Amino acid sequence: MRIVVLAPLLIAAGVALSATFVAAQETIFDPENPAYDAPAEPDAKEQGGETIFDPENPASEDIPQRPHSAEPVAFEAPSFTSARFLGSYAIALFVDTAFNGPEEDIVELTNELSLRLEFDLSLRTRAVVSGRFTHWLGGRENPAQTDLLINATDVRTHYEARLDEAYLLHRPGRWSLAIGNMRTPWGSTDLLRPGDVINPTDMGASGGAAATGALMPQLTASASYAADGWSLSALIVPFFVPNRVTVFGRDTALASSQNTMLSEQMGILTLLQRVIDPSLHGDVQPLLLATRVPSDTPRNASAGLRATTTAANTDLGLGIFYGWDRTPWIYVDEDMRELLALVVTDAQVLEDFDFMGFVRRNPSALGISNRISAKRADGEEIFFSEYRRRTTLLVDLARYMGPIGVRADIAFSPSRTLYTSGFEATRRASVFSALGLSYERLDDNDALALTVEGFWLHPFARDCAINRAFVSESDRGPEDAKLALIGDGLYGLAGALMWSVPMLDNVELQLGGLYNISNRDWLSSGALSKRWQSWLRATVGVALFGGPDPAERLSLGGLWANNDHLFFAIDGDF
Repeated sequence: MRIVVLAPLLIAAGVALSATFVAAQETIFDPENPAYDAPAEPDAKEQGGETIFDPENPASEDIPQRPHSAEPVAFEAPSFTSARFLGSYAIALFVDTAFNGPEEDIVELTNELSLRLEFDLSLRTRAVVSGRFTHWLGGRENPAQTDLLINATDVRTHYEARLDEAYLLHRPGRWSLAIGNMRTPWGSTDLLRPGDVINPTDMGASGGAAATGALMPQLTASASYAADGWSLSALIVPFFVPNRVTVFGRDTALASSQNTMLSEQMGILTLLQRVIDPSLHGDVQPLLLATRVPSDTPRNASAGLRATTTAANTDLGLGIFYGWDRTPWIYVDEDMRELLALVVTDAQVLEDFDFMGFVRRNPSALGISNRISAKRADGEEIFFSEYRRRTTLLVDLARYMGPIGVRADIAFSPSRTLYTSGFEATRRASVFSALGLSYERLDDNDALALTVEGFWLHPFARDCAINRAFVSESDRGPEDAKLALIGDGLYGLAGALMWSVPMLDNVELQLGGLYNISNRDWLSSGALSKRWQSWLRATVGVALFGGPDPAERLSLGGLWANNDHLFFAIDGDF
């Protein structure tokens, strides 16, 4: 469910799987792990080669200096330039394990081409530019055909060319200065990452229900200073960028047939899905996320400050970010809600668009429509959607004990946007925390990376002292309201495993899963990858989801329960 109004909840419940489920992802080990023994490099002088300096190391002391001489000598500063071009391509096929969901896609095909250029202008200056080209195709069950995979019906496609990271980095001495399109991850945990509130999240990514949650780069200016034992960094994000969300047209969209809460409260989305041509879905949906977007002026900029240090062999971090809540505050007038509920209940009007016939079948609709018209004439707002400010305070730590890593993040927000089970926006103070353990074995023939994290998202009670201090009473919602998806709190476990199987040449096993104990729903995935060449790999896998019936209790696994699928992917580098 890539759902805009519940985006923070999905980040808590589903983003853990994004790194695990993407079949084309490489196994990456943490270079800060003291158990990691990098192979010794041969001495450059013994090999007769040139000495290469790290342009990103601000503490490097090996930069050639001007020779000492009593006589003035002509001196030419050492030059150092290098360029590296990186490219990757991936194609993946996703097929449902059972065609039992209403209006579900039974097959999806994705293609992605990524290009990246890294250019070192000097020992301390680097420029990076990268782009991504994606294509998605999905088709639904065609009962009139026997070969469903080839003859799927209602085929929809979407193509996009998008700028990815593009920035300039300069490291004069202990300083690090950067500006451009960048990602800025905060925190220490690997899967849930409560501190990732700076960048927008791609919750509309192609590639199956679980391939969501990747951070999107945005225009950022940052400055960092690294001293002995501590560092301080500051950043400014001048313009607001919302999350990418699929509103309709996909199995995991906001207005899916499984999401009964939205179907009842926002019938207009169902109407739009049927009216708008499928070829325009990708272009139209960004316009539906909010009617009011922060303007590109200095007063709407976001800023953050973060300090890190090391004490008792433990890395500690403290940061604060003043930005925007990317879950929009949606207001729908009560009469409008009632009219939309009638539209959803009366399915015929979505087929023939006969308003007079709709009124004959639903006599109360005329009176509701007249009241709405009167409110509009008096200048009252019937519907609006806007983004509101959000401040996040993050505390994190990380420590290694041999191959065992311990990480913890705690993010506190004095006010954030959540939704009740009646689809009413509310603001609450909240704490989102995660505690993780990892084990890494870096044997070339038997490499293993295992991570397990527990998480807890806790919204404070409506009338507690914290909410009274930071949230106005009018924004706290009804007194007896229950929060959608998270209730009084969302907690559970997430895990990921990547293992280079020693008895199989160049084969890697990937497992991932998340269990929401509070909601009794789960998401899981497993895959085997075989690298045939250094530049070519094939992957086969399965993704399974489960949970309570959405009509009884809203949960991520329940909404995705009909989206179990098998997948096959081929990816390569060049």
